Amino acid sequence: MKKISFFLLFIGVISTLQFCKKDTTTEESKPYGMFHYSIKSNGWVTFTNNSTNATSFLWNFGDSTTSTSSAITFDHQYQNAGVYKAVLNAYGNGQVASAWAQINITSEAASVIFYTYHKFWSSNSIYVNIGTDTMMMLGYQSPGSLPPDCGSFGFPNFHKPSGTYTYEARFTYNDYLNNWYFYTTDTVTFKTGCTKVNLIKWDSSLVKTTKNIQYQKGSW
Repeated sequence: MKKISFFLLFIGVISTLQFCKKDTTTEESKPYGMFHYSIKSNGWVTFTNNSTNATSFLWNFGDSTTSTSSAITFDHQYQNAGVYKAVLNAYGNGQVASAWAQINITSEAASVIFYTYHKFWSSNSIYVNIGTDTMMMLGYQSPGSLPPDCGSFGFPNFHKPSGTYTYEARFTYNDYLNNWYFYTTDTVTFKTGCTKVNLIKWDSSLVKTTKNIQYQKGSW
């Protein structure tokens, strides 16, 4: 009987040690989530993070995009008009605090998509850059099909404030005998909605484009 009593007492002590855990988090050290925003033109919104006692963040902009940016101020662009629920989760001291706001976007983003009807894509790499932004084309449109819509996967998509910009495109063509290297430059105007730019118009002999094409065999 003594052994049984001692065993039960021992279990009781262990249980007390396991479940009586002191909470050392004070109200002053708990995270507090807060942000404010400013709506600009072409779907752009400036977010300012005013959270305190937080070391990491998760933004959900309500348009199927997220960010873990810890920047105090940054810009995000909504592609379409509508009402979006932006949510900020602020993490700190093992806890999370949330803040949210409904954002009413009334203007469409200014977008440009570049594409080509080149049908020998497997031997090509096409790069497009506007300023310091560079994107690579991962696909092509089938000859005779309609141009792709802005946001289509595999095509260079740029989003910028309204205005006229200079773009550069460089690409290669392999005719199974030689590598041809091409370079072209022109201007494109960003305006509300989607602008579609056909980089190259191909024919059965080689290539043709509207203007400013430079080419040579070999490498640069």
